[in-house]
Amino acid sequence: MRKFKATIFILISLFLFHSPVFSETAPIDAIKANMKKMVEARKKEAPSITVAEFNTLMEKQDFYFEILDVRTADEFTAGHIAGAVHSDRNKLEWVTPKKIDDPEVPIYVYCKGGARGAIATLRLTEMGYKNVTNITGGMKAWANAGYTVYNEMGEFTFTKDGFGKKPE
Repeated sequence: MRKFKATIFILISLFLFHSPVFSETAPIDAIKANMKKMVEARKKEAPSITVAEFNTLMEKQDFYFEILDVRTADEFTAGHIAGAVHSDRNKLEWVTPKKIDDPEVPIYVYCKGGARGAIATLRLTEMGYKNVTNITGGMKAWANAGYTVYNEMGEFTFTKDGFGKKPE
């Protein structure tokens, strides 16, 4: 009986001290770490362009291309790159073909910070679009660089003090 109690005590101790309550890292931390690795890998896989390179491309306008914003509807409404087509990343596979019907047209994709954009870039390529590029850093990098953002109120830029109307 004494051996049985000792065995039960050891098993309970092992269970308690190896459970997430007592471990240094909870299982969700492992999932978050895996997600971060996956996103970083996708960012490296996806063809990309910097916001400065994309701004130059927009200024030249020497060929036709589409700009695809894959953020949520609220994010898009708050402010987006002028001329962008909206297709929420969560509905990308169903909405994009209704909005961009030419698989050959160059598509430049952006999100808030680059992760959803990279994932969407690869997914669009899998879907059959031939020339898809992620805008590195997304809307954060675009706004931080001082490039023009558009919403229903017009064009504006972000500054250290907030945002202001685009200078004439």
